[in-house]
Amino acid sequence: MHGACPSSNGASMKTQHRASEFTLSRDEVGRILNAAGSLRDRTLIELLYFCALRVSEAANLDVRDVDLERRRLTIVGKGEKKRVVPVPEKITQDLRFLIAGRSYGPLFESSRPPATRKKPTTLTARQVQRILAAAAERAGVSSPNPDHPNVNPHLLRHSAARHILAAGKAPRIVQHFLGHSSIRTTLDVYGTPSEDEVAGDVLDSWGET
Repeated sequence: MHGACPSSNGASMKTQHRASEFTLSRDEVGRILNAAGSLRDRTLIELLYFCALRVSEAANLDVRDVDLERRRLTIVGKGEKKRVVPVPEKITQDLRFLIAGRSYGPLFESSRPPATRKKPTTLTARQVQRILAAAAERAGVSSPNPDHPNVNPHLLRHSAARHILAAGKAPRIVQHFLGHSSIRTTLDVYGTPSEDEVAGDVLDSWGET
């Protein structure tokens, strides 16, 4: 049993590596945002991308995690580790409208009818995935990963990381932004260029675009 663990971990890392090679373009992300079905859904997708949240991190956000004045978001990640990430100014207005004066409670409330619940409940991870997939479908944006046909939160997270690195930012910045415990994780997952990056650079060398 003990001998099977390395193989299992290796397979998991290979899957992660493969998934991280697929990204959406900024234009595709914008189209998905424009196709969101409500203010709640749009703000959720904005945070998934611009703050590179894991699905569980987004689902569990509380109003108290948002600092609108400093434009910061406190996230409780894997192992209950906290990190603070910046919130782009362009989405603070959506957050302000969504919070609507509330001082506590789920940032993203479930839309179940009030008669079926005594107090606001958070979205489930499955609900977050469905909201994003539905917006992507309306926008006509499909996942580039053949193993995962639906656009999912991790694809947005990978896209955000790749876009930041493509802008010339250091891997250590991405490490802290994503909440990786070790820089090795960041380099293992994002240290190799994506298929499109390789193709673009090679074709550019031949004078093609």
